[in-house]
Amino acid sequence: MKAFFILVTALSIPVWVAGALVDVTEDAPFGVSLGSLMVFVPGIAAAILALRGKGRLRLGPAPGWGWSVAAVAVGPVLGMAAYLVGPAAWTGLAQPLAALPLLFAVFVVLAVFEELGWTAYATGPLQERWGPTGAGLILGAFWAAWHLPALLMMGRGALWIAGWTLGTLAQRLIMVWLFNRTGRGMGAVVLMHAGVNLSVTMTPGSASTAHQMIFGLLLAVPAVLILRYDLRSR
Repeated sequence: MKAFFILVTALSIPVWVAGALVDVTEDAPFGVSLGSLMVFVPGIAAAILALRGKGRLRLGPAPGWGWSVAAVAVGPVLGMAAYLVGPAAWTGLAQPLAALPLLFAVFVVLAVFEELGWTAYATGPLQERWGPTGAGLILGAFWAAWHLPALLMMGRGALWIAGWTLGTLAQRLIMVWLFNRTGRGMGAVVLMHAGVNLSVTMTPGSASTAHQMIFGLLLAVPAVLILRYDLRSR
C-alpha cells in the first residue's frame, strides 16, 4: 500500500505546482484552485498499480436503497444541523434548488475517481492489516494531508483547516463502516462523499470557520460511536 500513497503524492505534485502558479480561485466555481484537479489522481494511481499487478480494484456490490439514502443524507443533514447551530443568518439555500440534482451528479462522478483509490483499491488491504479503525485513520490522515496544499491555495485559515481535518478523519471512519456494512462495496462511500460535497455547496455559510468547526464536531459524533463499537467488538 506504500506504493499507492507514494504514487498518489507523486502524481499530485504537478497539479499542486500548477495550482500555485496559476490562480483561478476568483473565476472558478466555489473558489476552488487549479490544484483541485487532483481529485482525479487517486483513481488514476489505483488503476496504474492494478494494471501492473500490484493490487486490485474491488468495486463490490451496489448498496440497497436504504443504505444509499442514508449515505447521501449524512452530509446534507449534518451540514444543515451545523448551520442551525452556528451563527449564520438564514439566507436561503446557497444554490438554486433546481441545480442540486445536476450538482449531485457531478459530485458523484468526481467521488468515483477518488474512491476508486481510497475505497476500491486501498480500504480492503489496509483493513486486513490494521482493522477498520486503523484503515479509517490511516486513510483519513492521508486524505486530509493530501488536500492541504489545495486548501492553502484557497486561502483557508488554520482554524478552518482544523475543523475540516476533524471532519475528514470522521468521514473516513464512517465511510469504512459503510464499506463493511454494504458488502465491502464502494457505492455507498461514493454516495456519502458526493452528499458531503453537495452539503458544502448548498448550505448557507458553509465556507465560514464556525461552520467547518461545528460540521467537523457533528461528523465526529457517529465516528466516535463507530470507533467505540469497533474497539468493544475485538
